[in-house]
Amino acid sequence: DAALVEVHRECPLGADVSLMFELAEEDGPMQVAGQVIRRSPGDGVARAVAVLFRDLHPSAQGRIEMFLHRQG
Repeated sequence: DAALVEVHRECPLGADVSLMFELAEEDGPMQVAGQVIRRSPGDGVARAVAVLFRDLHPSAQGRIEMFLHRQG
């Protein structure tokens, strides 16, 4: 439903964002849309933001669930 990510730019609460990431090299990159729902300090100049996924395509949801299952 959401991800906690480290960013190096300002992301205000409620901001619409797009994330591109790889869950595993063999699966290739995926892009998801979301909204910043929480901010907290990170390490150094970085900041941690929680991004709630929005309109997640079923195939992307399946890839995320498989990745989490493989992680145990």
